[in-house]
Amino acid sequence: MKINRRFYLKNLILFAILLANLIGLYFVNTILFWAEGAPDTGVFEIPLPYWVATLYTPLAFIFLCVMTICYELPIRRCLDLSFKKETIPQELKDKACRRLLNEPFVLIALTACMWLLASIIYSTIYWVYAPGLNMIPRVLGNALITVVVIVTIAFFLLEHILQRRLAPEFFPNGGLTAIPGTLKIRIRTRLGALLFASNLIPLVSIMLLFQRVTNTQQELSTAIPQLQMAIFINASIFIEPAHKLKIDQNKLQNCRSNILNLVNVL
Repeated sequence: MKINRRFYLKNLILFAILLANLIGLYFVNTILFWAEGAPDTGVFEIPLPYWVATLYTPLAFIFLCVMTICYELPIRRCLDLSFKKETIPQELKDKACRRLLNEPFVLIALTACMWLLASIIYSTIYWVYAPGLNMIPRVLGNALITVVVIVTIAFFLLEHILQRRLAPEFFPNGGLTAIPGTLKIRIRTRLGALLFASNLIPLVSIMLLFQRVTNTQQELSTAIPQLQMAIFINASIFIEPAHKLKIDQNKLQNCRSNILNLVNVL
């Protein structure tokens, strides 16, 4: 294993979860800002939320990086030993395999809790210092859409990395389902998540955008262009889950055909 490849494999999941958070946090909030416009001018008179955001956001990313690296220590140790062509202790390998298979669920749960905590903090600040501005529904709505988008992107991105990049390194002969103490996703659950991500989440997100734009923009001539832009960008985020759903349907059809051919041969 070359040094560049080792570095790539060791940090692939870390980069992926950071990318999902960046897309969800900045890209989605930019869409919502375009859709709703600037908040009430009274919001800018309260400096505390911006000081909190200035500190909380970088600290949240640092915390996510540190927790990810700490969780991945057995995985990284195995990759180092593999690079040095040294024997990997069976206990270390088993622990690394369990953590690798559970890592997408752990990181998604950690990310969701991290940004939901941020929404609680911001809502509390506005509730205490500016109850008349009615910012709490806006903050909670932003947090809900952001968390849903981050979780959706992270789920499929981490699953793709696990199956295509890291699983061949740790399970060259297969046997992922034989590892005890891991969370397993059945085919029905995975297809349900794909359907949820490609249909229900975009629908709910567009409905929330529609409600918030119509509440903030009274002029129809202003609301329609903003809705068009917001819906177009929002829908583009969920094209990848729909594309993966089509790929999985094709794989299932091929698997069914192969089973039927095998039965006919027997």
